[in-house]
Amino acid sequence: MDFKPSKFKKGDLVVYKGDPSSTLGVVRDQTGIYVKILWINWPGPQASLPPARGVMMHKLLRVASCDNAV
Repeated sequence: MDFKPSKFKKGDLVVYKGDPSSTLGVVRDQTGIYVKILWINWPGPQASLPPARGVMMHKLLRVASCDNAV
């Protein structure tokens, strides 16, 4: 398989691929394929959050940046 894995930086905004319209989180750390997220919005009880070790990077989408906004 030829693909380039995503590298997330601390502070990147991400959404969970399974439910992108109602999730939002901030990247805290990335160790290999696991990304630790501080979830700002999660649709459900606290117990349903992804595991503490982090979320696999292929299950996350980076939120578009607005650095070029005028």
